[in-house]
Amino acid sequence: MWLLGVAVAGSAAAWRPRWYRPAAVDHARLRDDKAALATVQDEISAGLNGGERVTVRLTAAQLNRWLAARAELWPAAAELPVQEPCVQLTPDGLRVGTVLEWRGWRVVGSARIAVQVRTDEIALRVVEAAVGALPVPTAWLVSGLAELPGVRDIGGRTVGAEVRLPNDLTWPNGRRRFRVAELRPGPDEWTVVLEPFVTRDP
Repeated sequence: MWLLGVAVAGSAAAWRPRWYRPAAVDHARLRDDKAALATVQDEISAGLNGGERVTVRLTAAQLNRWLAARAELWPAAAELPVQEPCVQLTPDGLRVGTVLEWRGWRVVGSARIAVQVRTDEIALRVVEAAVGALPVPTAWLVSGLAELPGVRDIGGRTVGAEVRLPNDLTWPNGRRRFRVAELRPGPDEWTVVLEPFVTRDP
């Protein structure tokens, strides 16, 4: 029975979600993907530095191609311990998945994360997490998210099942403070509205 239990657990851990289909680097489209990223960055820079709101639309397909080519787009990303990442956009946030290696085993770790934009914070709530088909405590992922360099550096903190980020960010080009004014998640596309940060009178 013990061996049967180990075999069942191993099979469940090796299971891959149907939605998990990581993109490979598409060299034929790499130039276009680089240009698309540069266009988004330029539009955000021009809008925020001009004191205007900026609306950005992101599709799951484009996000996954950028993730696949992350070493080409962001050289520092090559050092991140992430293998074959994949993102699926959902009506309330996103699903994320990546390959995990442990003692020669390769399994898919995944999570569903609800995203909520508030006036002063952006809340990332881990709804569920799993290795293969085996559920794992969401607290494991919450603590891991909070320790990511980008999250930690901007003052992210854990509150229960959430990681909360200050909705007071700085755009590198021009060092312009901004906030996420609106997030409209959908099954295939996210619409994100950014606006220059305005200090409110006490």
